[in-house]
Amino acid sequence: MSVNCAAIPAGIAERLLFGARKGAFSGIEKDCEGYFAAADTGTLFLDEVGDLELSVQGKVLCVLETGELLPLGANRPRRVQLRICTATHNDLRQRVQTGAFRADLYFRIGIPEVIVPPLRSRREEIPWLMTLALEATAGGTVLRADRRCTDGKRRQSVGGGPPVGTASHPAAAAAGAAPDRRQ
Repeated sequence: MSVNCAAIPAGIAERLLFGARKGAFSGIEKDCEGYFAAADTGTLFLDEVGDLELSVQGKVLCVLETGELLPLGANRPRRVQLRICTATHNDLRQRVQTGAFRADLYFRIGIPEVIVPPLRSRREEIPWLMTLALEATAGGTVLRADRRCTDGKRRQSVGGGPPVGTASHPAAAAAGAAPDRRQ
C-alpha cells in the first residue's frame, strides 16, 4: 500500500494513518481502518514522509517500535506486523537539525539512505534507459546499436532485423519512429 503523506490534509493524518473508532469525534459514524491496519502483514510505503506533522511522527515511531497502533477512540491497541518503506525529497538530516523532523524517527527509518542523483547529472545512463524502454514496448526484444547510416543518423537494430525507425520494423510505431521514406 502506498500513501503520499504530502497529500494528507493537516489535522486528519492521524485518522487516515491509524484509523478511528465509531464516535471518536463528530462525523465518524462507523469504525474506519487506517493505512497501517490496511497494510497489516504487508508493506506500507510512506512517500514524502518528511512532510508529516511532528505529532503524527511520534505515533508512527510508536508503531514502528512496539508493533501496535491505537486508533482514535480505541481503548486497546491493535497488533500489526508490517514493513515500512519511506521516501522523501527533503533532506531529513537538515530537518532534524531545524526541529521539523524527529531525530528518533529519522534514525529508525533514515538508514540505509539511497540518494539518486537527477538524470541530468547521469547522462551516460540515457542510452541504457532508452534501450529498456524500447525493449518494453517491443515486447522484450533485445536491442543493439548499429553503425551510422548513410544519412548520418544512428539507428537501433532489433535482433538482426530492420533498424528501429524504419517503417518495416514492427516496433516503429511503439518507438515513435517516423516511416523510412528512402526505400
